[in-house]
Amino acid sequence: MNLALFATALIFFRKHMIAPYFNPRLRWWEQDQRYEIDIYLKFLGIDKNVIISDISAGGCYIYVDFLIDKGSELPVLIVCGSFHITVTAKIMRIAKESEQYYGYGLMFQKIEEIEKEGLYQLIRKLKTFSSFESDNADTDEKRSASRYFIGYNLSILSEEEHCPANLLDISRSGCAIHTSNDMAANSNCLFNFRVEQENYKIISKVIWKKGEQGSRHYGLKFIGLERKNKIALKKMIIYAEKLGAKKRKMSKSYYNQQCEEKLDRTPYVIIRKVKNLFK
Repeated sequence: MNLALFATALIFFRKHMIAPYFNPRLRWWEQDQRYEIDIYLKFLGIDKNVIISDISAGGCYIYVDFLIDKGSELPVLIVCGSFHITVTAKIMRIAKESEQYYGYGLMFQKIEEIEKEGLYQLIRKLKTFSSFESDNADTDEKRSASRYFIGYNLSILSEEEHCPANLLDISRSGCAIHTSNDMAANSNCLFNFRVEQENYKIISKVIWKKGEQGSRHYGLKFIGLERKNKIALKKMIIYAEKLGAKKRKMSKSYYNQQCEEKLDRTPYVIIRKVKNLFK
């Protein structure tokens, strides 16, 4: 019996077993599952940040923090989950969205058959669950097809400044975004998104930020979630999965690193000292 208890204690006091009990970040069983989302547009040959808002069979609308001449034709890569589509896009119109951002209306041109099929598959996918905007038949700006929001019409409101944002990953308790808006750590902001034709706003706290000013990644924690927002987030995650979002898994190397960093705060320190005595 004593040998069995001693063997059990040895197993438990291994650093990889004991660390999660003293480091909440390693308790995978308590963490909301996080889904990594690839939704972006990239001008091939231009290393600039682009936020894509919506897409149709004939074009898309994007936000950028730099100027492009109207009428320019440029090759672009559209990534939406498991869909990767390369087409030529023409700048049809430019709108000043804010002090930092310009809005561009792009029209797709010179689409190869394989890319056209990929684009139609993406549109069909979005049509089943994404928010959309009608073809504006009753306005002066008529479109040949409905536009579907593939960036969830996502934006951030911080200190009365409204900026579009790219969603990098999402869970039921928080998310990671990319935006040119400068936000201070521990500050609060409004996380705005649209699901099934409804707009939602969630109070969020900036818990971390990475990168240089003007091109930063931020980690947001949702605060005081109401029931309707919880339901909307659940739908958002389901739709992201259908587009090809993948569950984020903690790599073994990162887990080991975190275990090592937290060892001094656990009883494993005693085990380490005993090991050093016998060396």
